[in-house]
Amino acid sequence: MKTVHMGVPLVMERLVLPTIQKMLDDVDLDTIRWTTELNRFTDFGPLPTNPKEIPEVTATHQVTHLRDRDQAVQSGEYAFVQDAFPPMRDDLAAQGFVDPSGVFVTFCVVPVGLVYHQSVQNPPRSWAELADPAWRGRVITFDMGVIHTLLGVGMRDFLGEDTQAFVESIGYHGNPVNVNYMIDSGQADVAIMPLPFGTASRRGNVLLQWPEDGAFVVPNVLAFKRDPDPRAIAVGSYLLSEGVQKMMSSLGLIPVHPSAELPKQVAENNLNLRWPGWDAFIQALNN
Repeated sequence: MKTVHMGVPLVMERLVLPTIQKMLDDVDLDTIRWTTELNRFTDFGPLPTNPKEIPEVTATHQVTHLRDRDQAVQSGEYAFVQDAFPPMRDDLAAQGFVDPSGVFVTFCVVPVGLVYHQSVQNPPRSWAELADPAWRGRVITFDMGVIHTLLGVGMRDFLGEDTQAFVESIGYHGNPVNVNYMIDSGQADVAIMPLPFGTASRRGNVLLQWPEDGAFVVPNVLAFKRDPDPRAIAVGSYLLSEGVQKMMSSLGLIPVHPSAELPKQVAENNLNLRWPGWDAFIQALNN
């Protein structure tokens, strides 16, 4: 049985997965569901290199997949199909979001910044300020490997050898919705949050701070099996279509389609992102 793996951002699952399921006919759709067993110790990788185990297309943001890009290239079992889809918008391409290996096709980018309860005096305005010992024990985030690893990589610029101690001092509290609630209800002061979960709250107590030194980012990519089923390419075309990309923007995800506008907060902050480029990012993930 052929398979397709769709690990799309949580905020868009319900909007795109039913359509993708209809497109696949007898192809098995595999997804990651958020359960209490999924936490920062969960390992989703490595990307398979046995042709019998490789999905026709994999949509993923899991760092345990991203870090294995070079092994996927070397295996010869993955396709190079970037030319089958619209070119990436110029501003993102200029920042290095096009994978030079050709194996990963970026379909959106999730910015990660800071939120805080409105009662907090002088909240941190940057990652550099967040690294101050005064914030130890006052910061929370969601409990998944992607954010745990992202912080371990991103905070090295500010903390060096003290990075791991900082990362372990953070409170990890389930999914992003739960973290948003904890800030909104005053149970925590500051949270590290992806943009889609950081701009709204039921009580109106959650305020967004775009880090002055740039938002961390989580690239979401597609990886295709060598000689993929045409339906896999169709799924990629759907996710990269103008309509779906505009929907991503409305959810706070950064679209890659040239005709889709940036989310308001991203545009207001001039696409200020901390992204070293694919090769440097993957090297950091593996160190």
